[in-house]
Amino acid sequence: MKEVRVDRLTWPEVETYLEHDDRAVLTIGAVEQHGPHLAMGTDSMTAEAVAWDAGMRAEVLVYPPVWYGWSESHMGFPGTASIRAETMQAIIEDWVESLTTHGFKRFIVLNGNRRVNLPPMQIAASNLTRAGDRVVFIADVAYLSFDEGAALRQSEPGGVGHAGEMETSHMMHIHPDCVWPDRAVKHLGAAKSPKPTFISSDPAFEGDSRYHHTRHPAQFRAANPDGVAGDPTVASLETGIKLHDSMVDGLVNLLEILANTPLPPRSDK
Repeated sequence: MKEVRVDRLTWPEVETYLEHDDRAVLTIGAVEQHGPHLAMGTDSMTAEAVAWDAGMRAEVLVYPPVWYGWSESHMGFPGTASIRAETMQAIIEDWVESLTTHGFKRFIVLNGNRRVNLPPMQIAASNLTRAGDRVVFIADVAYLSFDEGAALRQSEPGGVGHAGEMETSHMMHIHPDCVWPDRAVKHLGAAKSPKPTFISSDPAFEGDSRYHHTRHPAQFRAANPDGVAGDPTVASLETGIKLHDSMVDGLVNLLEILANTPLPPRSDK
């Protein structure tokens, strides 16, 4: 396929696609502070880039991102926009319902706002799949490449976090115009504890890394006054390229699994 981005296609082209495939990738990010060195659209840009490249390889249609996420903990920084978890759930459910009308039946909702958007996404996916005759997967860019990130990292434990080494490296590759490395600051904060009470998204730590402790905006800013929870000073373009490729590989693999996943029966049957 020459183009997989639905926003750049016409309705007859989508109709033709649906004659042989029923998959779609939906992307969700955020507009939230990412320290003094990264643009606030980082989460949306990363989800968008991974989805589009994977869509081209797998020849699956991709929808442009919902740019706003559940960003409550970053509301202590000017410019951050946050929607309620219930709003995000409703958006996903309405989005999938509308596409189901046209014949899409297999969906992946890809999150760029590492971890944070996942709870409402999971509830929406469960509700939609339980209704039957369609299946909804959720994925997160960080976990598509979690093991690869652990192998690529150059920072010490705590360096892979919000606006840290991996996010900064990734943006150096996909949107270098939205990265200002000379402004990057290292701030490991409490994450440098070898056994933190709440495990972070840093693959250097063992345990249930999916658990997330949501903090009040004032608490987050007090602990991370520059908005950084990690070490972006060791980020590199080389790491960003390898990280992006592993994310795309992960999503392509998930799309193959999705294609072979049986549809559940309709709940009214």
